[in-house]
Amino acid sequence: CINQLAAGDKTMEACAKAANQMLALCDATNNLAAQNAPLLAAVAKQCAEACKQCAEACKEHADHHAECKACHEACLECADACNKAAA
Repeated sequence: CINQLAAGDKTMEACAKAANQMLALCDATNNLAAQNAPLLAAVAKQCAEACKQCAEACKEHADHHAECKACHEACLECADACNKAAA
């Protein structure tokens, strides 16, 4: 979505924002998981929500862009994993 947005496709703006937020939270969750940090569950819960939002944003473009379809599917899997880590 970043490349499409850079090429002038404004319909990808929400998708790009959601992806950027999701990536930031996934990085944080991954780092906390590696440390077995006490804050992991709280951050994983937020990460799951970011993944769901990203999946929804990508779903709109999944029929037109293979990258969006792959991101949609990966975000759903990540949300599930984060929910398990948050439990």
